[in-house]
Amino acid sequence: ASTEEVKMVEMTKLQNALQDLKHELDDAKLNLAEECKKNVVLQRDLEYVAKEKKSLDTKLVSMIEERKENLSLK
Repeated sequence: ASTEEVKMVEMTKLQNALQDLKHELDDAKLNLAEECKKNVVLQRDLEYVAKEKKSLDTKLVSMIEERKENLSLK
């Protein structure tokens, strides 16, 4: 094989490797986008749960106070 043919074969291998890397990068970008979407949903869920917890904590404190008051009336 001539030097020119060897160079062409090597160039083709490098181009194929580059194409494979581009595909891997595209896949990684897609996966990243999906994970970001999941994180947004999880963040919303977390915020909702935090609000619910705060509300329940407030109700619990109120119930404890009422119970203390009821016990003191007995």
